[in-house]
Amino acid sequence: MFSIEPIIWVLGIITVIAVVIVATATILIVSLVRNYQSTASNPYKF
Repeated sequence: MFSIEPIIWVLGIITVIAVVIVATATILIVSLVRNYQSTASNPYKF
């Protein structure tokens, strides 16, 4: 007999990993954009 629970577990794990990757990428992009905007508005700030 074929059980569907392993598929649900795999989909759940993939979904969690995808959410973590998207959240991390979003945070990195937001931080990069903020750093770029701050340096662009004040290029002499170090």
